[in-house]
Amino acid sequence: MSSSEMATATAHADATLAALRKMFQSGAYSDLVIRCHGQEFRVHRSVVCPRSTFFETACASGFQEAFSGVIELDDDLGSVSRMLSYIYTTDYEDASDAAEHDRDADSPVDAIEPVVEMKPSSMNAATSISMSDDAPETTEGPPAADDVNSATPSEKASGHLAAQAVKNNVLVYAMADKYDVPLLKVLAREKFTARAEAGWPPAGLTSILRLVYETTPDHDRGLRMVVGDLCARHLRHLLPAQDFGHSLRGLRSFSVDVLLAFWARYDAEQGSLEVQVADLGDKLDTANRRVTKLENYLKDAKKIVEKNSNCRHCRIAFKPSLDNFNDLAMNVKLGA
Repeated sequence: MSSSEMATATAHADATLAALRKMFQSGAYSDLVIRCHGQEFRVHRSVVCPRSTFFETACASGFQEAFSGVIELDDDLGSVSRMLSYIYTTDYEDASDAAEHDRDADSPVDAIEPVVEMKPSSMNAATSISMSDDAPETTEGPPAADDVNSATPSEKASGHLAAQAVKNNVLVYAMADKYDVPLLKVLAREKFTARAEAGWPPAGLTSILRLVYETTPDHDRGLRMVVGDLCARHLRHLLPAQDFGHSLRGLRSFSVDVLLAFWARYDAEQGSLEVQVADLGDKLDTANRRVTKLENYLKDAKKIVEKNSNCRHCRIAFKPSLDNFNDLAMNVKLGA
């Protein structure tokens, strides 16, 4: 495909996405309502059903939603909005503050991103996906000293917003799994990893770890592998923190994941060292072969010199002096 053809194809794709954004923002031609905590999203069956088997099944003939045209969801409002944003636009905004700031903006994507509502919830992950920073921190000890003493108020606020974005991606990942939107899970994992690595360790690390393990089943290794690897990578700095110790004791699956990740990193580093040692061994063998070759050259030279006891021009006899030959050979061996 030529560059002009690629540009044309990109323009067509952008135009299609722009049309979908506009439809989602305005609700024009909607034939389905998704209602969550009093907020209604006017959507389109032809868009949401092909992307999610949950919505496809709910809209199938014979179900109540197919006749009423309304689907009730009892999940986190911001996560529902982000999931629908992805379905229409292939992306979502994970920062709560940006969503609130852009609510009245002209951008059709950001305008429909409501702020995540932080509400306590007694429902488990199997029935509802929600979160609350007001819930009792049963496994979290005192905050780390670095967080309390070294951060300025603005840094603390920025850290809180960044941690909230990390949590939003955890919730979107769980939503994608619950409503069967596979590529959204991939995107949420990528965003979670990028956010976590950019500001590690995030504020409220223990609550993030707990959220990951409470909203994902044991067989789903997507986010668990990420947090396990990150914690293993920074284990030396995390272990002295009391709240991290509480996490290790309170979340057994997390402890196992950190141990496995740490062992995997150790094993990989050992393998790398073995390769380096083997490479050095090969280089040493090559050097030894060169030294042996030079020694042989010197021995041959000695024989040639000792053989010629007459000057080849005047034929006068002379005695060659090779008093320094042994010193020269020793210097070659030592690499001098």
